[in-house]
Amino acid sequence: MHEKPILEPSLGLEVSIGCLYERKEYYQTMERILGDTAQWRLAAIDKQAKKLPANKEKYFREFYHPLRWLFSFPSELKSSVVISGISFLESVLVNLASDGEYYTNQPFDKPKEKILSSCRRYLNNQGNLNIPADEDWNVINNIYLLRNVLVHNGLNLGGDITEYSHEIEEIRKIVPGIEKDEDGFYFIDKMFCEKMFDSMESFLKNLKVKVTEKWE
Repeated sequence: MHEKPILEPSLGLEVSIGCLYERKEYYQTMERILGDTAQWRLAAIDKQAKKLPANKEKYFREFYHPLRWLFSFPSELKSSVVISGISFLESVLVNLASDGEYYTNQPFDKPKEKILSSCRRYLNNQGNLNIPADEDWNVINNIYLLRNVLVHNGLNLGGDITEYSHEIEEIRKIVPGIEKDEDGFYFIDKMFCEKMFDSMESFLKNLKVKVTEKWE
């Protein structure tokens, strides 16, 4: 006999949705900080550059251009947000499936890989939640695939001739916000992260409705 969960599953999902809001606010705050700092540095560089002779001004601007604040740091932030976002959703579904042992009286073995799809299969087959493979799930599943690319490629997506380029191109068809620079290197735009948060929020809210109907 499995123990009854401390929180009702719907309440647990409500808490998870609140945590998702916090993650989204953290991401948006960090984006603002990085953007404001980059603009402050550009303004400071411009102010100093204008004091220099014309033959030195161009060199000064290029040497002190805040590449890290404009490109490197935002790229690292978005990659980290994608990785942590998917890990967060994995933990939510694993916890829900573990709670499901009480309501279904069916064992759940925590998967070591393909966690999202394995949890969905248990929740559908044993929990009768009928989680559809709809637009939200399709987006989330493709972000999961991109997460794996980031993890195995040092938080980078690489260029259009790398081993991951075909997979990235397929993901781009589903999830907006993967762009390519003038040198052919992929990067994650803010739109991608916003889409991830929106899809996860919609998915969890719909899941809460199903859990309330079927288990409580």
